[in-house]
Amino acid sequence: MHGRSPGTCGQTARSLRTLSVHAHEIGFRHLGALLGACSFHRNVEFAEKAVDSLVELEPWNPGNYVILSNIYASVDDWDGVARLRKFMKAKEITKAAGYSLIEEGGEVHKFMVGDRSHTRSDDIYSTLGAILATLKPEIKARHDVEYEVLVC
Repeated sequence: MHGRSPGTCGQTARSLRTLSVHAHEIGFRHLGALLGACSFHRNVEFAEKAVDSLVELEPWNPGNYVILSNIYASVDDWDGVARLRKFMKAKEITKAAGYSLIEEGGEVHKFMVGDRSHTRSDDIYSTLGAILATLKPEIKARHDVEYEVLVC
């Protein structure tokens, strides 16, 4: 497993067994890939173990907590999301706000999450809303099929 690819259920199960025995020998890249597979498969149990090990190897990386929070949210575990956010706040763990860069007409525009400062933000959000409305049914249909096939 390289990067944060979805992996397979068998790979995830083997990784969990290895994780319990050799967490420090696995390394953060493989643990990150495991966490990515857990996110894809919505596997909270494995994700929590992966994050526990990742925190030992890279305690400065808030992204691991964010992915775990997203996994909790994906299975409607809002108590888990709240616990994790409370923990992050207590430990002063913060994640920088995400942003996008869009080039149009030779000019680069930077957008932060929820940013409305651009002069054409109403047009931009309207267009993005229309694109999302068009793609959402297709994305949901694909996800439902993939999830049924890949569920452990």
